[in-house]
Amino acid sequence: MALNFKDIAYTDTETKKPEAKVVEIKSARRHVVRINDIEAHRKQFQSETKMKSRELIRVPVDSIALFCSEQIPTHFANQKYVTYIMTVNGVDYEIEPINSQRAGKKIIKHSELDSDQPYAVYIKENIKSAYLTIVIQSHGETETPYLSNIKILYGRGEENGNV
Repeated sequence: MALNFKDIAYTDTETKKPEAKVVEIKSARRHVVRINDIEAHRKQFQSETKMKSRELIRVPVDSIALFCSEQIPTHFANQKYVTYIMTVNGVDYEIEPINSQRAGKKIIKHSELDSDQPYAVYIKENIKSAYLTIVIQSHGETETPYLSNIKILYGRGEENGNV
């Protein structure tokens, strides 16, 4: 493999072969970088990868949600490749990121009132413990969806716990 570096500040300087000695140029903004013995490897993924967070709660909160940017390549079949499980106070809830267009529960809230909302799960106690588990299904053996910008969103409600 050969790497060619071109100095964008001085367009007449171009490096096509590695230098055998180090030459110091006081006016140069970039330096020659030699990279040798590069080998390409292909990784085969397991059919399922599971990641679990550490404890997410330090002080009790009234609501919790997940924000996560997903990039699932367009050539993947139209099925669910990423599953998010929020374990709140020892109970597992399957949730979707709050910024996702998919249908599903997106927020887990503390409330003394019963409500049937398509986007929220209501529990009768404060959230004192929470863990996030992410399960990623591979597409074949060499590709997976990409996840980034993972954030946990917390909320504090009124004094009586109704959110």
